[in-house]
Amino acid sequence: MTTPSMGDNGESDRIPVARVRKPVGYDGSLAVTLYSGDPDRISPGSVVYVRGSEETITAARPGARGSTVVRLESVTTFEQADSLRDAEFEVNAQDLPESPPGVYYHFQIIGAMVHTVDGKVLGQVREILETGGNDVYVVAPHNDGNAQDSAKDVLIPAISDVVLSIDVDAGIITVDPPDGLL
Repeated sequence: MTTPSMGDNGESDRIPVARVRKPVGYDGSLAVTLYSGDPDRISPGSVVYVRGSEETITAARPGARGSTVVRLESVTTFEQADSLRDAEFEVNAQDLPESPPGVYYHFQIIGAMVHTVDGKVLGQVREILETGGNDVYVVAPHNDGNAQDSAKDVLIPAISDVVLSIDVDAGIITVDPPDGLL
């Protein structure tokens, strides 16, 4: 998932919530893959942005192989649907529901700096792996300017014993890595 940046007016950019896989049938229907487990994210009446254009979802139903089949108000032909292959559905960040305490959207984590409890900067979260048991933060190493620094990514398990705090506003994650991780 991409990290939002602040626009010229100070509002957060849009957050991708789904990707178009392919057209379904000849009526403009699209098979999409949701980025979250919340099927209501793209329910009828919802507004999404596709390649910068505002679109209203007119129908949504479960599809094959974990997809969701969606109809957009302005897409009524196979050709129009096919032109959207691999496009992302986005929503405004401020329109996302508030997450419960201790639960974060990926866009809030990606880009955050990771520090150990003793103040060492490990680097920046560049990706989140969803493993089924718990997420894993892929941290690109902090390069202090030493051209010979060839450190590899650090994998931080997103569990309470390791991730002690997340300050979304400051973009800082504090971790207590287990012995042997670093």
